[in-house]
Amino acid sequence: DLASDRATPALATQGPSIREKSAAEILVNLKGITPSYRFHDKVEELYRGRWTREPGWEATVDDLPSKLPGGHWFCSFREVGSGILVMASTDLDVSQLRPGDSVTLSGRISNVSLLESVTLEDAIVQGENVSFP
Repeated sequence: DLASDRATPALATQGPSIREKSAAEILVNLKGITPSYRFHDKVEELYRGRWTREPGWEATVDDLPSKLPGGHWFCSFREVGSGILVMASTDLDVSQLRPGDSVTLSGRISNVSLLESVTLEDAIVQGENVSFP
């Protein structure tokens, strides 16, 4: 029973997930879609509100985390291999993260930008300096 295993979050139980295994794969699928309203329609149709697949995306911290109102945290990352910017908001305390730290990211996609970035909310960030409780 995945739900009883608190050490590893079970994203599949939180809602529908995407089939793509990386931010880069998402952007490759959307490449060449014009005009911009069609791009945004495809993002809405295929990705927004859906969860990344386990085990998540390998990334490095791009910038220091920031504390948001309501106790949330925001941090930007670069996907390993593609360099794509992945921005994430989370309830986890990620204050120990520093640029260059390696992490694995999972979460619900809230946006995919024409500027080749992906935004995750309700993110789960796991790494040497931060972990899921």
